[in-house]
Amino acid sequence: MAGGQERILRRRIRSVESTKKITRAMELIAASRIVRAQARVHAAVPYSDAITDVVHHLSGAAAGLKSPLLTPRPEIHKVAHVVIAADRGLCGGYNSSVIRAAEGSMREQAARGRDYGLVVVGRKAESYFRFRRFRIDAAFTGFTDQPAYADAQRIADSVSGPFLAGEYDLVELIYTRFVSAGRQEIVVRPLMPLDRETIAAAPGAEQAVGASYEFEPSPEDILERLLPRYAEARVYAALLNAAASEHAARQRAMKAATDPGDEPRPPGRDHHRDHGDRGRRRSAPPRRGRRASRARPLPRRRRALTEEHPMAVTTTDTPGSDTALKDGRVVAIAGPVVDVEFPADALPEINHAVEMEAELEGETITIVAEVAQQIGEGRARVICMKPTDGLKRGTLVRNTGRGITMPVGQGVLGHVFNVIGEPLEDVLG
Repeated sequence: MAGGQERILRRRIRSVESTKKITRAMELIAASRIVRAQARVHAAVPYSDAITDVVHHLSGAAAGLKSPLLTPRPEIHKVAHVVIAADRGLCGGYNSSVIRAAEGSMREQAARGRDYGLVVVGRKAESYFRFRRFRIDAAFTGFTDQPAYADAQRIADSVSGPFLAGEYDLVELIYTRFVSAGRQEIVVRPLMPLDRETIAAAPGAEQAVGASYEFEPSPEDILERLLPRYAEARVYAALLNAAASEHAARQRAMKAATDPGDEPRPPGRDHHRDHGDRGRRRSAPPRRGRRASRARPLPRRRRALTEEHPMAVTTTDTPGSDTALKDGRVVAIAGPVVDVEFPADALPEINHAVEMEAELEGETITIVAEVAQQIGEGRARVICMKPTDGLKRGTLVRNTGRGITMPVGQGVLGHVFNVIGEPLEDVLG
């Protein structure tokens, strides 16, 4: 191995070791916070059960009460979505799962002809929806990993006021429910108006069935004051569940990032051969004359090479599928990483190549990308092999149905190519 390459590898090993220490520390911190967050979830259960029990009996005693918080609207024109995500990333698919559920709910309501309102909790949700120019009615950040009851009060007040004023006809709460350290699930449930049947079926509402109470003042007055507190308690429970789910997702993500660095590489035959031949390789004189004799004038176009030597090698095997290839559209761009939406039945395979065109300084350039991930809902995440300057959302993307190709043969000896098989000019002297 050449000295320069050895230094590069050693530098990369040190970088990986340093990154592994960071991810390991973050994994341990997240694991310790899961215990505290889970304890807070359990500690809030008695209060939630007690207030649910009281509201259940009051709603039965005040059956004639026409509270706006208990009365469904005859027609729903606008739905508010309270989306609870995280302030930070590095937690796997936690944020994207909640945001995807919120977008799905908004699309479903829009299909029914209903407008949306958006109340976001967490910087990740706020930045996502602001970047995509969604209309945000309120945003709350800075407390998602350790929420307080005062935070739940502010969130509940931000939706209860417009709901009582008639601006919202329905309020939905979208968050991640903590089941266990290894399992969390996305929940989309109505917050306002409060459903009497939901209150009756909630945990804690069945414990004192049949008991009689005397109310002072009237049940209607008590229930009128207690219903906003009940809504705050539900928001607070959602915040606690979301915090515990965030820590659990971060612990899994950091563990997944740390484990590959801990896997030892068993020394094999090639390993010993490389180290045994290192001295001989360093002492061997460079074959400049032979390399120079092989060099030919660098071709100006790749077409000349492929026509003379049409043989090519691909990075992946083309599957024997008869599915027709269909084009997609660019939906998101983040540097070299681009999200492309395809028809659900025509999603390209992993490691297959796609092509798209961009206008840069009046010139049309073709950008070749490789499919790195299938992220669901007919979308693929691709890595571009060229700069994405000039690329726009909505650009047509062509599925090639195969991997990236490289020209081979006698005609390419002595020449330098990039990763997509295009010749690099003025490299060899």
